[in-house]
Amino acid sequence: MTRTLTQIASLLIGIGIVQLGNGLLTTVVSLRMTYEGFSTEMAGFIMSCYFAGQMLASRTIPNVIAR
Repeated sequence: MTRTLTQIASLLIGIGIVQLGNGLLTTVVSLRMTYEGFSTEMAGFIMSCYFAGQMLASRTIPNVIAR
């Protein structure tokens, strides 16, 4: 049982680190776009494209890896 908890804990810690990095990245990018003078609509569009790319990659990468 301890081994199972250790494996799950390491997985959750890894996911947490990735989510923390993702949150920091999107915050920094949005602040930088504001600093550089991007309009709110353009900043929203760019950030939406970033997440759309993540979703598209998560759907296509398993096929690439399987090759």
